[in-house]
Amino acid sequence: VTKRHIMGFDSLSVTTRFFVDSGGYWESYMVMGSPYITIKYQDSTPNIQALSTFSDVTCPFDSQGQYKDGSGFDSIRRRTATYKWGVCTPYDPLSSNDGGEGLEISHGVQFLLQTKEGLTWMLFASEPIALVFDTIHRTTVTAAEKYSGVLRLALIPPLLPADGAGPLNGSAPLSNSTGLRRLIYHSHVYPVSGSVSWDFRAETTQASNLLTPAKRVIGSGTSNSDNGNTPLTLGKRPTNRIATLKFKFQMK
Repeated sequence: VTKRHIMGFDSLSVTTRFFVDSGGYWESYMVMGSPYITIKYQDSTPNIQALSTFSDVTCPFDSQGQYKDGSGFDSIRRRTATYKWGVCTPYDPLSSNDGGEGLEISHGVQFLLQTKEGLTWMLFASEPIALVFDTIHRTTVTAAEKYSGVLRLALIPPLLPADGAGPLNGSAPLSNSTGLRRLIYHSHVYPVSGSVSWDFRAETTQASNLLTPAKRVIGSGTSNSDNGNTPLTLGKRPTNRIATLKFKFQMK
């Protein structure tokens, strides 16, 4: 990264652009309330680094088209590139003869990343991308070449009992996860900015249980004093001001 600029901000978001040596850039959209990390790349190489280490990086489906359970990544290894699994294709690990010992490559638009803490993330790509996972150091996932497109990374929420999860929370397949289905459904559009507006209106309501002393005429003036014999009349509640907040997001 050679320099960075804040390209825009508002009450709900900040857009930051990072420039790289190659002349490209990557741009992050930090929008309040979004469950995704959204980054737009232009002629730059994505690099994802774990805070600890990655347990595995793989495609979200097996050869039968079923979602892989995050706790069982290691039991389902890669196949040759002749298997086309739709959103993602895993390739055989590179050997030392290829100059890439310990490197595994997956190509597609959806990927699963699991850390050693047992957290499972899903990566969405707007354009197909080839990801290289270093299985020796297990700390980085890097694109095989420069990329132009949008990557979105989201943490898959823990499975709930309603999803069929057992006592160990995760014994059910990911295909049961309602949270994962929502993340996939909304992954193709992303917010880049937002605004907040509000409106106030007055409201006065009639209250049958709100009784006030009636005014009595005394000479040429009036009095609100109550000696115990003043009749009570129906009144109105005090005027309330109700604020309505409106949130609007610009989507791409």
